[in-house]
Amino acid sequence: MPTRHFDGGPGYHDGRDQRHQRNTTVTALKQPSAGLKWTQLDQALPLPLELNDAMTQFLLDISDIPSLDRQMLQVTNLSSATYDLNIDGHQIGTFSREELAAGFNLALYSTPIEQQAKSIDWTADDRSKLSGTRSDLMTEGTALPGETAGVKTLDALDAKMIDDEYHNAQPKPHSFELKAEP
Repeated sequence: MPTRHFDGGPGYHDGRDQRHQRNTTVTALKQPSAGLKWTQLDQALPLPLELNDAMTQFLLDISDIPSLDRQMLQVTNLSSATYDLNIDGHQIGTFSREELAAGFNLALYSTPIEQQAKSIDWTADDRSKLSGTRSDLMTEGTALPGETAGVKTLDALDAKMIDDEYHNAQPKPHSFELKAEP
């Protein structure tokens, strides 16, 4: 559950470290005029939930999933009334100074981090289909021409997909920017 808290007040100008982070690493923290910028590397990815799905929303409402799937962002002492949040150049939303001070769960928003998690979920689904094809091929009553070569090819593809899954499951650094709205 990555959590980060920034104090966006003027204290950054005197060199004091006013950020709090858990299960994430924040680097390259800058305070340009009217906002904040930083690079963040979380230790985990969010759950790959389909947030626009009514059933997912129902499950979020009746379960403790939101307490397990948390990527909290909190920024206090901001001067402007509203801020745009961008991650890797993609606008995530516009938030009031009060919303940012209270903190909110980024795991419940569509972000590049969530898209990375979904790509792993899609690969796992593809591997499941591949396994079904392999099973069908292996359990066919009569030997098919090239069956052994086909199974070897499917095994090699499965091994590559496992490697890709592992590689893609590694959290990557993301660029965050909070920019004050005029």
